[in-house]
Order: sequence, then C-alpha cells, then structure tokens
Amino acid sequence: MASARTKRPRKTRTWAEKLRPDLQVKFVSARSGFGAMLVATPMLVAEEIARIPAGETISMAELRARLAHAHHVQSTCPLTTALFFNIVAGASEDDLAAGRAPLAPWWRVTQPDLTLSEKTPPGPEVQARRLEAEGHRAMRDSRGRWLLLS
Repeated sequence: MASARTKRPRKTRTWAEKLRPDLQVKFVSARSGFGAMLVATPMLVAEEIARIPAGETISMAELRARLAHAHHVQSTCPLTTALFFNIVAGASEDDLAAGRAPLAPWWRVTQPDLTLSEKTPPGPEVQARRLEAEGHRAMRDSRGRWLLLS
C-alpha cells in the first residue's frame, strides 16, 4: 500500500535571497580537459556587470571571458553564469521597483548574436526599453526575437 505524502508548498524565495552573498567561487577542471573553469557566484556576476559603462553592451560570452580572465582561468561555467545572470536581473528589477538603484545594469548584456535574452525574468521588452533609454536601438526581427541594432 502506497503511503500518501502531502506536499507542502515550497516557500518562494525573493531574488535578493537567491543572490546568496555567502557563496564562494569554485574552480573545477575545464570540460575540455585543459586548465580550470570558474564557477562564479551571483554577486560576482553582478559585480562584473556593474563595470559595464552606460551606453555600452557586452555579450554573455564576453561576460564569461572577463570573469575567467579576472580569476586567471581558461573559462567560466556557461550554465551557472546564465542562471546567476537571471538572478541578478530579477534582483535589479526588484531594486528599481522599490525606488533603489539597481544591483547591476543587467540590460547591458546581450546574447552573442546581439539578440536580447528571452529568459530573463523581466523579459526582452524591458531590456529593449532600458537599452533604448541609454541611446541604443532595438527592434523585433521577422521571427519575433528582439535584436540590438546599435
């Protein structure tokens, strides 16, 4: 006889709680077998994004390369960097909604092909508006993706 387990609802954590400032960076063997790979933290990703000047953008690949270079390793984990980028975006939007300065200007990070991320909690429309406020041009392509034009 199978026992009936009652599911307790999971407590939804805020974006700020997900930042986990207590986390430490990790270094693991690179998947290629050559050198070390950095597993960043949400706060480390936020700090690197905060260094991007207004009016400029970088790609996720460039963000990972900057993190790797700063820590003297060959690469940065793309999976955790993308996850932590989304956490930083959510926390920054919460800051703006509360009337505070954002943790980091997440909207200055694009995909390598200059598309805007569909996966960020605020969405690509918000990213496009924030980039346009800094003087960039963004538009939808024929497939509905947001592209950064300048």
